[in-house]
Amino acid sequence: MFSLTRKFDYTLIALSELADRAPERVSARDITTRREIPLSILTNVLNQLAHSGLIASSRGIKGGYTLVRSAEKVNVVEVIEAIVVPFHLTACSVPRSEYPAAYCDYFDRRRIEDLAHQVHEIIHDLLCHVTMADLADNHLPTGL
Repeated sequence: MFSLTRKFDYTLIALSELADRAPERVSARDITTRREIPLSILTNVLNQLAHSGLIASSRGIKGGYTLVRSAEKVNVVEVIEAIVVPFHLTACSVPRSEYPAAYCDYFDRRRIEDLAHQVHEIIHDLLCHVTMADLADNHLPTGL
């Protein structure tokens, strides 16, 4: 189920830092110094982002991290799914075919399942239109 945590906050901060400084390589230590993020958590986040293919890492004296694509082409849903998999707002918004074990046991599914899924789709679509560039610039795209 979808839940935003401090780890996700750190993820957005790290990606914003990479977006602001692109195409320069940025070290984890530099991000922790500039943004006061614990190095151990940041390293974990950066490894997850590299594993998901959103950023690239290089070792050595001139090593560091860079965005694989421009910040304008990385949306918030991709970031969420790289860190907090899977992206579902509630257990009741999970399609039965995807996660049968996550059935909504608290309520009569027929009464809220369709609405929960519709709300999930609206928020998912909205977040697909918000990019890392938007977050780095601290504004939402027009027309949302």
